[in-house]
Amino acid sequence: MKGIGTVNQIENPFWTLVGKEGVERNPLKYYCAPNQATPDYVTSYSVRDFIAYGFVCCWDAVCPAYFAMWNMVQQDDVQWLRHYFLEVLEAAVLAYYEGKLENGENFDWGDWSQSLNIGNSDEGDEEEIRYTWALDRVDNENLAMVLAIANCVGTGPAGDDEVIWLAKEALEDRAKVKAAFEEAYAANKFHGKIAEQWAEVSSSAVTE
Repeated sequence: MKGIGTVNQIENPFWTLVGKEGVERNPLKYYCAPNQATPDYVTSYSVRDFIAYGFVCCWDAVCPAYFAMWNMVQQDDVQWLRHYFLEVLEAAVLAYYEGKLENGENFDWGDWSQSLNIGNSDEGDEEEIRYTWALDRVDNENLAMVLAIANCVGTGPAGDDEVIWLAKEALEDRAKVKAAFEEAYAANKFHGKIAEQWAEVSSSAVTE
């Protein structure tokens, strides 16, 4: 997404016509200091910061400054996109704790992705764009999530894919990670809560 920048930029007056109470661009108050960089450039060592930045990515993906079809956005589309981001990331984190997250890339998106379509060509819309949050790659030190944007119908512009990086080191404190997910689900002000598997994740060391 061109020009996504940092959260220090001027806030966009998104949803001027169809605002939804409680939905904002930066609900988790992500902040990037001038001498630092966002997770699309430098790996994040904080799960909370990583999620907070992912929430901003969801907003900026469909805001009028970058997305020509913003007038087709439904009031809960950003909440859905954030919900899908949380679900995919949470599934990857839990799989890592269970020793089931293998290193690799080009994962089967059917297993490691969630998608949101804006526009409906079946109902006569001339444009339809799919936003997909997916696990992009995993290596010995990091995992990466991608917000992939594709034109299903029409010519766009849809925007550029956004890849953001999280250090596995950030997953060491499981109680802190769980709390970050709980806070994020609450901040999204949508349906959904942390997965039941958290109760089954032991405090033993991760098996890789």
